[in-house]
Amino acid sequence: MKIELRSISLWSFIKISVFVNLILGFIFGLFYAVFLSMFMSLFANIGGLPLQEFEDSGMSIAVIMIAVPIMFSLGAALFSTIWGIVCVLTYNLVTMLTGGLQINIDDISEPAIQEPLQQPMTAYTAQTPVTPPSPPPATAAPPAPLDPDTKDQNPLT
Repeated sequence: MKIELRSISLWSFIKISVFVNLILGFIFGLFYAVFLSMFMSLFANIGGLPLQEFEDSGMSIAVIMIAVPIMFSLGAALFSTIWGIVCVLTYNLVTMLTGGLQINIDDISEPAIQEPLQQPMTAYTAQTPVTPPSPPPATAAPPAPLDPDTKDQNPLT
């Protein structure tokens, strides 16, 4: 099966791109705000950054935690969508000149599992009854005790 992608609808791309970039920008903004506030706290405790000046100007860590994700989401939505619009317009222009992008898709189906072949039953054959094994033979009489009068007490010699 052949599929040919000749153009991308600009309006559908804008709707999806703005929505996805708002969400991704907010998520990245949260991470950035958390790390930024951690570094600001760390440097303020070390003494390298005068945190009191930030708090006096109204730029506290709480404001950073709220403002940064919103700025990131709006910035990502704006700039990524503009860049995407340029790419979509370029693709549509190129496909008008070249004819589009052809994609070949093959439908690969799993082969059916075959049942193993069984031998047909011809006739019922009676099986011979199974007899239990016979017990082992009785052992010989126990050896006689050694004679205390003999000097050699080794029974093997």
